[in-house]
Amino acid sequence: MPKTSRDWEKLAQRDPYYAVITDARYRQATMDDAARQAFFQSGEDHVERVFALIQSELDIDFQPDRALDFGCGVGRTLMPLARRSAQVIGYDVAPTMLAEAGKICANHANIMLVDGDFAAVPGQFDLIHAWLVFQHLPVRYGEAITRELLGRLSDDGIAVLHYTYRRRASWLRRWGYHLRVAVPPVHHLLNVAAGRPFDDPLMQANCYNLNRLFAIIQGSGCGELLLRFTDHQGLGYLGVVIICRKRLDTSL
Repeated sequence: MPKTSRDWEKLAQRDPYYAVITDARYRQATMDDAARQAFFQSGEDHVERVFALIQSELDIDFQPDRALDFGCGVGRTLMPLARRSAQVIGYDVAPTMLAEAGKICANHANIMLVDGDFAAVPGQFDLIHAWLVFQHLPVRYGEAITRELLGRLSDDGIAVLHYTYRRRASWLRRWGYHLRVAVPPVHHLLNVAAGRPFDDPLMQANCYNLNRLFAIIQGSGCGELLLRFTDHQGLGYLGVVIICRKRLDTSL
């Protein structure tokens, strides 16, 4: 299991909902019914916005037969995707996340959960959704996964992919972050200094080169793109949602 996968499993074991959305309301120790409802409603609202955008800008009749929720976590967006698709595959590297998702999605017969090697995920997809996932992957690995995902997109299929591309922080803070990634003992010592457990995993937050992403997307046969920017003000990151359609005919 890659180190990032092991780290994500540790995060899932300690605080699965907070690991998905870093909001104090979703700390496992204090999360109440109202916070839990808000957590899953945020997934419903997100999927509603995604489909509204696709149907208004790309395909008014879009309704996927097979959908993939890559990095599905505890199932925040799985259930709303399942209500709009004939079948949904939820994939995550953290078994603890999928165990929680399995409890939550138990009544949805059209949801299949897969962990471990992504090669075990079967077939092609009309919709591929990856939200709040890629920033937590090392960039070169995330680029490789992007190629693999788009290779699973069916003709006229649509991918909804979210990336962070810039951090609004001083050079010192950016340098400090890269040091924590490259030299794990530095991260452990800073954990102690901040009052966290020594072995608390680092939740990576990496920025992607948009030129490289566009080259990957175009090279994968996606001829139509929609872009929407995101601003993670509390964390200082600028992001972009890339909605791309696999269509070879790009004539205007």
